Parts: sequence; structure tokens; C-alpha cells
Amino acid sequence: MKKIIIRLMKDILVNYPARLLPRRANILLLQTYGFFLYVFGNNLAFRRAVLINPKLKKYELQFWNGDTWLMINHVRINRYLKGIDAAGLRLLKRYNVDNLKVNIDSLVDVGSNVGELSHFFARRGTLVLCFEPDPNLSEILKSNLKDFNNVHISTDALGNFNGQAALMIASETADTSLLLDDRILTKALVNVARYEDHSFKEFVRGNSILKMDAEGFEPEVLEGFGSELSKFAFIAIDCGLERNGESTESEVSKMLRERGHFKIAISQALIVNAVQE
Repeated sequence: MKKIIIRLMKDILVNYPARLLPRRANILLLQTYGFFLYVFGNNLAFRRAVLINPKLKKYELQFWNGDTWLMINHVRINRYLKGIDAAGLRLLKRYNVDNLKVNIDSLVDVGSNVGELSHFFARRGTLVLCFEPDPNLSEILKSNLKDFNNVHISTDALGNFNGQAALMIASETADTSLLLDDRILTKALVNVARYEDHSFKEFVRGNSILKMDAEGFEPEVLEGFGSELSKFAFIAIDCGLERNGESTESEVSKMLRERGHFKIAISQALIVNAVQE
């Protein structure tokens, strides 16, 4: 009951206003919340947002401790109310990585977006390998993670072939994908690679995690991993309703069972988790 009440209060005070209020009103509300968090002892809290690219809706977020962060779409600023690390922790929980009881040596982050999860692990000394083909997001990702020497970033799109393809660009809504979509007018020609043929595979070491958010292209990306899947102790794949309104959960689960000795679990959010048995 307590969790339900907390979730309801968060929706009323933060999530619904983010979706319904005009941009400036939402940001002002979040700045007010951030100020109160700071007053009550959280100096990592959100302080203000500066719009630096109106066309792309790109913001520089500033925090009370002096940190800065680049991101797109004011609706998502609420994820950073308690700081950058809190935004990473949100994804950690979403992908069920917070339940792991072992130290993580390396993370392969497929679909890194602006890097919240990668930043969370990089701060803790984990080797992080990012894949983000969206040219708008990869530029932001590089800026957000520029201070870490344990992070490597590739702008290649992962798939089940090596070559080039048209990437459907939907940066603002985080729906960029290799899936053809006639509703998306912005496209970019990008390099596509099978992970098993990519140089980044050589960096993976020790206890490794694979996190994937490929916006409906998960089966093709997974196919490209080949035998490299066996290197991962834990796999978390977002199989939401992004493949023409359908989930890729059943196909992804089947592929994982066929390609290794994995114990499969599926969350309510359609996150497929696989643990080496």
C-alpha cells in the first residue's frame, strides 16, 4: 500500500505535470521541487535547465553541486530531480540490475541514449562500452561521459549484418530505430555491425552485463551477438511494444534459450532478463 501511495503522489506531483504543463511551467515547477530538495540536504538536486538548441529541444541541466548534464525533451527532466546518479538508478531498477549481488566489471550498453545508466556504472569504475547510432544523441552522450577514461563509445548501429542502412531518427521521443517507419521523415545513413565482428567485443571482461534498448530491433541485434552472448553473466533487454506496436519478448526469449544456458525472467515492463545458469 505504501508503494502505491508513493507512486500515486509522484504521478500527481511530477509525472502528470511534466506531460500536461507547457514547457516553461513544467521547468519552473521542477526548479521549485529541486530547490526544496536542496534545502533539505540534497546538493545533487536539479537546479535549473537552459535551452541550448530550441529546434532539437536540447537542454543543459544544472545541479546545485555544480554538475551539468545534456539531454533532450523537457518532459524527461523530472528523472533528474534528485541528480544524475538518481536517473541512472532509475534505469538500474527498470532493468532489474539492482538485484545483482556481484561486482560488475564491464557493461555493454546498446542504445545508450544520453548515458544515464552508463554514467552510473562508469562512476563506479566499471568498463563501459556504449552503442548509440542516433547522431543527435551520440553527440550528447560523448559530452556527458567525456570525463571518464573507462568509457568507449561507438556510433555504429548493431544488427545482424555488416554494412550500411537508413536509421529512422526520432531523438526527442527516444524512438530512433533501424525499423522502417513511414511516419518518421528524418533519416540518416549509418554503419551497421554485428557485435561478434565489432572491435568492442575484445574489451569485455569479468562479470559482464548486456543491456539493450533497440526500439523493436532487438531480435536482429541479438542475432548479431552470436557466440559472444556466452560472455555475459546477466542480460537485460527492453522488449516493449515498439515493433509496429508489438513486443519482441517471445522471440527474444526463444533466441536466448537457444543460444545459451540462461534462466529467463520477464518483468511487467516487458524487460527480458537472462542469467547464466
